[in-house]
Amino acid sequence: MNISFRKKNSQLILDYTPDYGFEGLRSKLDKDGDMLIKHSFWVKKANEVTERSDKHEEDDDYSDEMFSFIIGSESGSYYMLDKQIINTEHTFYIAKDITISPQMFVAHRNISILNKIDKLISRDIYIGGDESQEGFFPLEAFERLLSQFPNSTELNKYAHARVAQVLRNYFDEVGNVDYDFQRYLNKKTILQAPHLYRDIVPINLAIYKSSLELMVEMLNSSEAYAEKQWQVMVCDIVRLIYPKYILAKREVTIRGVGNHDKRPDFTLIDAGGFVDILEIKKPDKQRVITTGQYRNNYVPDRDLSGAIVQIEKYVYCLSHWGDAGEKTLTIKFEKDLPKGVGIHIVNPQGMLILGRSSNLTKKQKYDFEIVKRQYKNIVDIMTYDDLLERLNNIVSQLVRNR
Repeated sequence: MNISFRKKNSQLILDYTPDYGFEGLRSKLDKDGDMLIKHSFWVKKANEVTERSDKHEEDDDYSDEMFSFIIGSESGSYYMLDKQIINTEHTFYIAKDITISPQMFVAHRNISILNKIDKLISRDIYIGGDESQEGFFPLEAFERLLSQFPNSTELNKYAHARVAQVLRNYFDEVGNVDYDFQRYLNKKTILQAPHLYRDIVPINLAIYKSSLELMVEMLNSSEAYAEKQWQVMVCDIVRLIYPKYILAKREVTIRGVGNHDKRPDFTLIDAGGFVDILEIKKPDKQRVITTGQYRNNYVPDRDLSGAIVQIEKYVYCLSHWGDAGEKTLTIKFEKDLPKGVGIHIVNPQGMLILGRSSNLTKKQKYDFEIVKRQYKNIVDIMTYDDLLERLNNIVSQLVRNR
């Protein structure tokens, strides 16, 4: 492109060397007081830098047939672009440490990039720089956006496809141009698709790593936590492992059978509004499997058996609450859920966390796995060591995927 940008003092300057007709453009600018450059910059005579000293005379690319215009000014750690020049309703800021290129402003066939963005947003945009800034737009995301603008090949194929849609109804020789266009788009999408998973790996790694560290710290000093505080913190960690749950409500009353209402530790609601149950027991003195054998088998310890019976009752009562329960819970959770999400009680399942398993023998762990798999209404029974192992495996895999 025959435009370039430079930073001088506190100003951002656009240099424009026309391919031809410099004198005509000079006359028009002097007469009309404005000029449109690349269909993207509406500059005025008042924006022009007229002193030769302000143009880089030491630059070999300097030309007497070059216009220079001030298009932005310094604003903290950003350059604030003149929105009248770039023809936008909102103000665009570009971090001062970013190398500014023509491709950031003008796409193929002189499409104004910032003008297109401006029509889709309702706030000022800060490209790069401070992540805490409202309206922050990461440079990496902006560059990815630039790659999505159509090139000449794509535009030509699109035009051919639109024309062919009409012509092939009347002329047999018109081929399937639309298929060719779609195949091109599919190929481009594969090549240019943003690696969303890879982009968020550092964020997820930080979250899961800190959760693992917190869980280890909690287990090392579990006696320092009140039971309710413990349960709330563990519930948050569990929801990281089961991200489908968008809401966890503590001690919600469930209509019981025989007027014995139930209050499980947490009622979990997934993104579709379906309900499950979570019970969390502190690890102190909770045992999951017997130390002695019954007929050469290790069986559930009393603590585990009691917790399983408890959660089975919760699931039973919830299932028999039916339509009345759905209506009651929908009203109760209305302010906590996205608009339009209602509660559904359909084959609810329970989840149980208790005790430790790191001190079990290999045979005890094997029998414990058999125990965990025999309860159809309980989707998962985890010890705190299971929870640690899952967090650690997630962290390890995220490290590999960085």
